[in-house]
Amino acid sequence: MSQTHKILTTIILIGCGLRLFAIFYSPNEFVFSDSTSYDKIAHNILLGKGFAETPALQAVRPPVYSLFLALIYSFTTNLLIVKLIQVVIGCCSIYLVFILANQLLKNPQISLMASFLFAIDPLQIAFCALVLTETLFCFLFLYSLSLLFTTRETNSQKSAIYLGITCAIASLLRSVMLPFVAFIGLIWVWQKRQQWKLVMLCWVTLFLTMSPWILRNAFIFKDFIPTTTKTGVNLYEALGPEATGGPMMLKMKLPTKYRELNEIQRDKFLRSETWKWIKENPTRPISLAFVKFFRLWNLGFNDNKLQNLKYINHALVLYSAILYACFLCGTFILTRNHFFYLVTPIVYISLIHMVFLGSIRYRVPVLACIDIIAATAIVALISQYKKYRSL
Repeated sequence: MSQTHKILTTIILIGCGLRLFAIFYSPNEFVFSDSTSYDKIAHNILLGKGFAETPALQAVRPPVYSLFLALIYSFTTNLLIVKLIQVVIGCCSIYLVFILANQLLKNPQISLMASFLFAIDPLQIAFCALVLTETLFCFLFLYSLSLLFTTRETNSQKSAIYLGITCAIASLLRSVMLPFVAFIGLIWVWQKRQQWKLVMLCWVTLFLTMSPWILRNAFIFKDFIPTTTKTGVNLYEALGPEATGGPMMLKMKLPTKYRELNEIQRDKFLRSETWKWIKENPTRPISLAFVKFFRLWNLGFNDNKLQNLKYINHALVLYSAILYACFLCGTFILTRNHFFYLVTPIVYISLIHMVFLGSIRYRVPVLACIDIIAATAIVALISQYKKYRSL
């Protein structure tokens, strides 16, 4: 085994140890209402009731995470097992960070530093201990970036197909992935027009992979629902009359008519109501966008209850401050090609969550991109320090 692989193994073991520590000290219950929803759907899948949360909510969640839980629940309903599997996935993501960084920069030192930053990241560690989509989505997001690099740089049709399949699964895990595929694809065609066939192949594969879910929803709702019927309520929460930039789902007052409608009608109604509110208050979304941006990239927790966890919050603030400083320095070292793979995802997540809610949990998928950029600055700084010491 080479020295690089020995160090990488050590980093993965450190990351594994930190994640195990987190799950054994986490509550053996659901912390977020999202977890309860996914859990209920998973049990309904096993009971033969399909991907519905209730008979009135047939597509309120994309299917992949509930299916992931259902596969585990078919053997055991112990939440500790779910979290342990997420630890394994998190450790695989540490390895993927190394692979992606090495593909892009071809520098083992930077790749090892990036994987180390990812391994010790407090948010990556914390979300392994929660029954939420972040850990699995982060893995799929990183794998899609690695496949994107392979497809673009080698003109591989096979990789384009794998990329489409991976992006489809990720889109059916978190709907935020679907617009990203269009966003990144348009930039891809703009930069490399001769590769438009690869982009089309990726998009076609994506929709073919998603087609069972799309057809299922078309049969139920007689409408085109690619991921979820929750878009309307999410927009209303993010841009409606009571929007603050943060979570308001459990507090906001919905229009009286909302209660009288079925699932698909509610989705369309709240989209319409949100758009009416925006037209009447055109400056409000702009001011909210800045609030959401700072909530997304806040050094510490946004929630007052979590801020009371002083030692954890202080550790997150310190880590984030150092990471952001190194990231900003690293952006001056990157080439234009690196920007496409590493900065574009960060820009996309920032833009999409300046529309929807801003929360530090939504930056989790792109933290690896920040880690890689920050690692370039740290390794450069260490190299300069060694040169200085040798004088």
